[in-house]
Amino acid sequence: MMNNNEVTLKAKPTAVQTVEIGSTTYDISSGQLNGKVDFDTFAPYLGMGWGKAVGASSRWAFLFDLGVMFQGSPNVDLNTSGTIRVGAIDVSTVPGLQATLQNEIQREKSQIKADLEDFEIYPVVSLGLTYRF
Repeated sequence: MMNNNEVTLKAKPTAVQTVEIGSTTYDISSGQLNGKVDFDTFAPYLGMGWGKAVGASSRWAFLFDLGVMFQGSPNVDLNTSGTIRVGAIDVSTVPGLQATLQNEIQREKSQIKADLEDFEIYPVVSLGLTYRF
């Protein structure tokens, strides 16, 4: 199957806003948090269905399919843009703070990936109705 399951996140505050990433509180009021979670684009599918083809005796047909899509492990991307601060200090000006932020983002990515592992196998229900002109 063609798999387009994904979630995109852009968090940009409209006022002074702090967020906790890992164990540090960051001021993101001049920045933005970005994230994306997606899965394999092509995914094997196993299903079982029932249907009636459109035939000479009827213009209507019905289809029902129940199965699972094996979409693989989640791909997680998290990053920041703009100015991110710890207190009054711009994180991009202090290499130690940059490294800390990147390490904490990496831990968050790992946690999100672990939380989403149950979605490697995704249930699918498909219903169809056709009419022949």
